[in-house]
Amino acid sequence: MSKTIDMRRSVYELVSEYPELQDIMAELGFTEIKKPAVLHSVGKLMTIPRGAKMKNIHMDKVIAVLMEHGFTLSGEMPAEAKDEAPKTPIADATEETPVSRTEQLKAYLRRLGEGESLESVRADFVEKFQDVDASEIMQAEQELMREGTPPEEVQKLCDVHSALFHGTTREEQIANAEKEVMASVQRAKELAAQKDYGSKNERMAELAAVPGHPLHTLTRENEVLSGWLTEAKARLDAHEELGELFSRIRELSVHYAKKGDLLYPLLKVNYEISGPSDVMWTVDDEIRDELAEISKIDVHDAAWEKRLRA
Repeated sequence: MSKTIDMRRSVYELVSEYPELQDIMAELGFTEIKKPAVLHSVGKLMTIPRGAKMKNIHMDKVIAVLMEHGFTLSGEMPAEAKDEAPKTPIADATEETPVSRTEQLKAYLRRLGEGESLESVRADFVEKFQDVDASEIMQAEQELMREGTPPEEVQKLCDVHSALFHGTTREEQIANAEKEVMASVQRAKELAAQKDYGSKNERMAELAAVPGHPLHTLTRENEVLSGWLTEAKARLDAHEELGELFSRIRELSVHYAKKGDLLYPLLKVNYEISGPSDVMWTVDDEIRDELAEISKIDVHDAAWEKRLRA
């Protein structure tokens, strides 16, 4: 029976059809293919020609070895793979484009879907994306939504990138993530000034500084909420009752409602950016419901405290 390799298919698809290909590729120098996490993430995005270019392995050698093992080849080789292999290994690169970062962010979510642990994915994410921009995360979420990924699945990406926004609770992480969005806007404003061109992000930063404007109000509320959460954590660490502070924290439902009424519809309807809206609506509801359930518990024991800290 003929064994045909279509060069346009992903490495993951080819190995799934021809398991022996994994050892063959590893001997050629594609050693990462033996790691299940890599095969089930990057492998779903990578073709053999692209991988050869990245690993500085000439396609002539790859083709010869594949044919020696009885494979026939089909599919035109991508143009970038026809070029001479790079003189410097990919590991020496100092920059990644937003597009490649978006694909990798999507790969992290797919790794979770394949059953890899959250902590493992999160650790890998933090190592490679310490300087990730919030807008790139939004872009990745948006692309996943366009591909038909359910919002509850995209929400898992929040759990991964929350490791970048320091905080021990979901509320803290979301508040800090929203701060990072504003910081991202400010960075875009400074970049626009350097390149001397107009930017919508610059206008957003200006509006966020106007008292009474929704962006200004939401930013200030984020700051106040972060302060309450910090105080709540200190009280819990000291084994003190939260008292009325817990009631104040529950007022975040009003903050979430404002976002839901003022920002999400505009993003989704006016700009066709549905990812952040659909995902954050789900997260906001989850936090509101959990706080409501916790408020019904009369006994504030260790189990109650653990649930609150989560």
